[in-house]
Amino acid sequence: MSTSNISLEILSPVHIGTQQEKTWNKNLDFFYQQGKVYVVDQDKLFAKLYALDGQNAIQTFNAKLAANRLDDLKSYIHQHVSLANIAQVVFDSPQEPGNEIKPLVRTGLGAPLIPGSSLKGAMRTAILTHLIKQKPHFAKQERNLKNKWGRYGDREIVKNYLGKDPNHDLLRMLQVADIELSNPQTILYKTQTLNLYGNSWKIKQSVTNYLECANLQICEGRLHIPQTQLKLAIKNNILKNTQVLNEGKLFEIINTHTLHLLQEEIEFWEEELALTNTHPMVDDYLESLRELHAAAQDCDPSQSCVLRIGAGAGWDAMTGRWAKEETILDDRTWSNLKQALRPKKYFDTPFPKSRKALEKAKPLGFVKMSFR
Repeated sequence: MSTSNISLEILSPVHIGTQQEKTWNKNLDFFYQQGKVYVVDQDKLFAKLYALDGQNAIQTFNAKLAANRLDDLKSYIHQHVSLANIAQVVFDSPQEPGNEIKPLVRTGLGAPLIPGSSLKGAMRTAILTHLIKQKPHFAKQERNLKNKWGRYGDREIVKNYLGKDPNHDLLRMLQVADIELSNPQTILYKTQTLNLYGNSWKIKQSVTNYLECANLQICEGRLHIPQTQLKLAIKNNILKNTQVLNEGKLFEIINTHTLHLLQEEIEFWEEELALTNTHPMVDDYLESLRELHAAAQDCDPSQSCVLRIGAGAGWDAMTGRWAKEETILDDRTWSNLKQALRPKKYFDTPFPKSRKALEKAKPLGFVKMSFR
């Protein structure tokens, strides 16, 4: 495999965001009116205001903003400007959002996209987890899970399995292009966090986000593994574990990884339903997990795979959860690591002890990649 065209099917809504300073703020960047959220184009807004009353309108706007009178600003805009004429993004929303909306990352021309770096990061986690499971001896030794100051970290693990530095990093040979959405019409979702309180799973009311998400669709992209450079790197013994980049093997590793994560999560919730008091949302969440598991099972592993990317993926997906495997870390090592990762008062609760999902109980971030 050198350069391959791939298709990316979004199986559950995806959010990959920008820096915090680019968050959309209510009654400044977006306005709510009659069941719709209008994210305004600021240039068009000021042009409309100037056409209304020249510099006086601009000064009125700035004075209300400087005094943090955003409700007055909202009334002023609603009275004098048609939001539909100045909106860059419009969402249908039966309820008014909170104070912030987190937007998707975009191209320089404003088109929403799935960054290649996010896809590659999820693939990297799957590959690293696969290599650790194949040769767990190094990861089993607790000293290799710590830095020189004795704090837990994955630096030594990554160096051992993927390469000692950027020049020797196996994944430098895996290049994934950014993917623009085929349907640029995005959707606004409210997230909810399931959290364990004693013996009951409830919605954590203090943690709610509004996310702009890429909705279900199929997009086109490219994946490149430079064969000439790869052969030279193998010949000169620069890279290790290059077998994982073989055509037919890469997607198999990723899909097996995702199936394992989904199966563990399904079994976790089946057990929790039997042992604890659960929020009604759990039944729907579990059914969504089963549907995603079935989609991964239906993949031809030489040609397609399911992986999880972006916001809401959770600790297991971000790390590959290899540290929780009984065949890799013994009870003492896992206990020490877990103790370092969380407050002591939560030590005897499941790890992790919360799950983020959309208001409709849909897990975030599952996509299917296929060679075309």
